[in-house]
Amino acid sequence: VYERPRFDAGGALTGELSTAGGPVDVEGGWYDAGDFLKFTHTTAYALTAMLIAQRDATGGLAGLAAETRHGVDWLDRMWDGESRTLYTQVGIGSGLSTAGRTFLGDHDTWRLPEDDDRLDVQPGAERYYQRYRPVFRAAVPGERISPNLAGRVAAAFALAAQVEAATEPDRARRHLAAAAEVFALAETEDAGELVTAEPRNYYPEDSWTDDLAAGATELTLAGRLLADPRAPGWLAQATRW
Repeated sequence: VYERPRFDAGGALTGELSTAGGPVDVEGGWYDAGDFLKFTHTTAYALTAMLIAQRDATGGLAGLAAETRHGVDWLDRMWDGESRTLYTQVGIGSGLSTAGRTFLGDHDTWRLPEDDDRLDVQPGAERYYQRYRPVFRAAVPGERISPNLAGRVAAAFALAAQVEAATEPDRARRHLAAAAEVFALAETEDAGELVTAEPRNYYPEDSWTDDLAAGATELTLAGRLLADPRAPGWLAQATRW
């Protein structure tokens, strides 16, 4: 786990990565696009759309349940409920080239993903971060989370709880608890620059009330299904946002 890195206006790294803990097991999930990066920001959005389709489909959609479970299982790894830490990203796209230090990021070489697993590199090696992909977090453990992330992740977890409620009630309650915990950490007083990706210009975003409205709405629906007494409070939050 590394501290959030610093970038210039063009998205280039301006300094070394600084360790913040770990390692953590964040295996799984989906690569974002044509690279080997994985983002909580985009995964939660995709999962929300997929889980709504799964919940509302008449007669089911072939293969969708397995695919959403794959995504939710990874999101479970990106939220550490014990330390109240939300991890935002696996991998670093941009490398660093300075007089004193050089390392390659994900976007700096063409290769198959399994080639990274075969690398025999030590800390300080040029391809170290391709072999041991860094993980970044939204905030210091237990501190307020960028509201766009809090709303999106809460919505995805709450939707997972809805589709699991009838067949896996214990798993559904765990996901409802995770949704509630993440939502409660949303920074709504002074959101500042929203956290999306590292660098932010991969996925710039300025709106966040829509994410909180979605999160609170899905929490309300999950709460009603699971007879959670907090449902009226989440409904009030949904109305507010």
